[in-house]
Amino acid sequence: MALINCPECGGKVSNKAAFCPHCGFPEPRESTAKYEVVFIDRVPKSKEYQVMTALFNATGIDIDTCAKITRSEKPIVKTDMDFESADSLRSVLSSAGASVIMREVGNEEAVQSKIVRCPACGSSDYEVFENGFSIGRAALGTLIAGAPGALAGFSGANNRYRICSACGYKW
Repeated sequence: MALINCPECGGKVSNKAAFCPHCGFPEPRESTAKYEVVFIDRVPKSKEYQVMTALFNATGIDIDTCAKITRSEKPIVKTDMDFESADSLRSVLSSAGASVIMREVGNEEAVQSKIVRCPACGSSDYEVFENGFSIGRAALGTLIAGAPGALAGFSGANNRYRICSACGYKW
């Protein structure tokens, strides 16, 4: 058994673990699975050119075909790609303003294994929260360091955490 770093949180995880005990992220497995990238919503008119250009640059598909894909409703952009290629294309199109997903072709069991689960009970029913400004940390920082200490209220801001709806576990 070897320890590897989780790609989501960076915590140490066994290479045989199904998911990270710190954040619940499913560990990637070596796979020969094929993926496809699919638009899940129409591309807004204001973003059509950016998405079409991103699709052209990322795939090399001719510009006319890129325009047809961008303007049609819920098309499959590209199929039969390995995980890294599909994830890269999904990322490029998302950053250009498209609503796209990446899904595994023909393997429902593998899709279920990629669901983030609670490390305590295994449930996939959880909520994600994000820390914001803390009045308590700001007050304590002000007491210790004066006015500049109020900035301590921002420490830990934007840290995400999950709470399991089934067992209440927080991670």
